[in-house]
Amino acid sequence: MFGGEDIIIELPGVPPEVALPAAVRYLLDRWPAAIMQDGDTARRFDRFSEMDFGHLREVFVYRDEQVFDSWERLGADPSNANQMVHLGASDGQFTIVVDESQDLVSASIVRGLRDRLRWGMPWFAPRREAA
Repeated sequence: MFGGEDIIIELPGVPPEVALPAAVRYLLDRWPAAIMQDGDTARRFDRFSEMDFGHLREVFVYRDEQVFDSWERLGADPSNANQMVHLGASDGQFTIVVDESQDLVSASIVRGLRDRLRWGMPWFAPRREAA
C-alpha cells in the first residue's frame, strides 16, 4: 500500500469466520466484479463460494480483474491507489486497510463496512442497556 491507513474495529465475541465473510460480501455488493486473494497464500478467488472462511484471516479485495492484473504487474503503484481493500480478522477485532481514508470511495467503503460489521450482524450486535 502507499502508507495505507488501518481502521481497527473492535468486535467482541465475533470470530473471524463470521466477520470476514460479512465484510467480503459487503465489498462484493459494491464491486460485483471483485477479485479476492488470500493474504497468506496469495491464492486467488473469483467467487465468494470458493473461499474457505474457516481458514482465512486476511483477504485482499480488488475492484475488478483489471485492477488485480495491475497490482500483479505494478504492485503499490500510485495508479492503483484506492482500488483495493485489505481486510484482516482476528478474534474480536477487524482491520480494514485503505490507501486514503479521505478518498470519497474509500471513506464510503470504510463507513459501510463499519456499519455492516457493527450492526449488520444482529446476533453479534452489542447489547443496549435499557434506559
